[in-house]
Amino acid sequence: MVVKWFEENVGFIGVVGEDCERIHDIIDDLTIDYEERTGTTREPVLLTTWHNDETVDDVIEFASSLSDEYEGPVEVVELA
Repeated sequence: MVVKWFEENVGFIGVVGEDCERIHDIIDDLTIDYEERTGTTREPVLLTTWHNDETVDDVIEFASSLSDEYEGPVEVVELA
């Protein structure tokens, strides 16, 4: 899933909920690994954040306020 986001040039991933900091770190590690294996770099870089004390709605609002290279549609992906 992270490779797909990288290849589709997704600009921002905000992780919400239990263990979100760990999931955030995994996404960052997978992105770095992919760049190293493929020799690919992104501009702008994939922006990732974790939000352990916020709701999904809070993070959607935050994502919607991003501008410049990070401005765009917001999509929610829920993992079970």
